[in-house]
Amino acid sequence: MARVHSGEVAHYDFLQFEHLELIRHARALHHPPATLSESARTQLTNVAEQLLTQTNELEWVIADYLRAHAMADIMQTHIDDPAMNNTVEGLGDPVARLSGYKNTVEQMMTAMQSAAITSTAHQMQTIFAAAR
Repeated sequence: MARVHSGEVAHYDFLQFEHLELIRHARALHHPPATLSESARTQLTNVAEQLLTQTNELEWVIADYLRAHAMADIMQTHIDDPAMNNTVEGLGDPVARLSGYKNTVEQMMTAMQSAAITSTAHQMQTIFAAAR
């Protein structure tokens, strides 16, 4: 998400591809080594199931983040070219208003990004700690 936000990655498919790779790895964990005891294999499979659920739930976080990022880009375009922004008279300075909207969206994106990653990372740590 940070690479998309900074402009380092120009296309959203990168983030979606990385998510698919994470899902692929989480699915692979459903097949623990045959050399482990049956109880260890069962426990690891249960943990892998929880991890896969958490990984799949990231899809909504990513979709919301990309939607907010697209809206921020649209607002930036309107700020950069206010002549394209035909607003109703009396609503105030369109550049200032759009700048305020953009700042709000960026704050929301930052909060969403850090909260989602922190929450998911904490849940994954809890799952792995329980498996040990």
